Amino acid sequence: MNILPKILIPLTLTVQSHGQAMKVEKYFEWYSKNYIINDPSFAHSDTEIVFSKQFNIPDGGNAIGRDKYVQSLLIKAKKDKRFADPLISVINLKTKKLTTIDYGWTASFSKDDDLILYAFQTEPITGRVLAQTTKGNNIKIYNRTKKLFQVIARPNKTFLLDPEFFDSSSISYKVGAAVNGSYSAGTGLNIIHLSSKRTDTILKPNQKFGNFPLVGAIKKYSNDICFTLCKPQDSFTYRHMLLNSKGVIIDFGEGYLKDLDSKGCF
Repeated sequence: MNILPKILIPLTLTVQSHGQAMKVEKYFEWYSKNYIINDPSFAHSDTEIVFSKQFNIPDGGNAIGRDKYVQSLLIKAKKDKRFADPLISVINLKTKKLTTIDYGWTASFSKDDDLILYAFQTEPITGRVLAQTTKGNNIKIYNRTKKLFQVIARPNKTFLLDPEFFDSSSISYKVGAAVNGSYSAGTGLNIIHLSSKRTDTILKPNQKFGNFPLVGAIKKYSNDICFTLCKPQDSFTYRHMLLNSKGVIIDFGEGYLKDLDSKGCF
């Protein structure tokens, strides 16, 4: 059986007594047949969730013994050249009404929930998600009140990914590259100021020893940007660090990269 991710939101946590496990109560669940749910994010009002959903065709072990079912999905996919592209979607937690916004990844709401920020999937994927299939991806904003789309950042040669609202007037995003062969990851970091359109380069992609530095989690702290970074030391090892715009905050030492899929370090 092929089991796809569901949005399961446990929000009520109760500790009965010291030393006992917390009790988790589920109050919302949503599922869409044949679709994978990626990167759900709450609105600040807690009444909506934005996420990307992606059409899934079972392969490998998931496809064994399901020939007719898989064939029916392949026939459906042939009719739509963008069948494999993720769809930015908003669901209302009370009404369960689903609204489709655009093709893209890692969406999030502005503080007033009026803007939706995401990495736009420029070209049809048609197959596996690799660096080549995300080439040209830019950063877009959708204004829900005005129903207008705006491209706020474009890549030079590769692709952009993982945008976040740094504050109400600026946005951070990663500059991507092909790493570990054909897989993609964030190798640079920029902040764009929406009013002035000025872009600050926090980290420029710089390949050493045949490898790029890999940008992980990004957070705002004391009005500055903080992020994790795996910096190549030779062909096999990386130095794991926490940095801000001024330099290294904590150096965790050297080691092998353990989890490339998370595009992070720890």
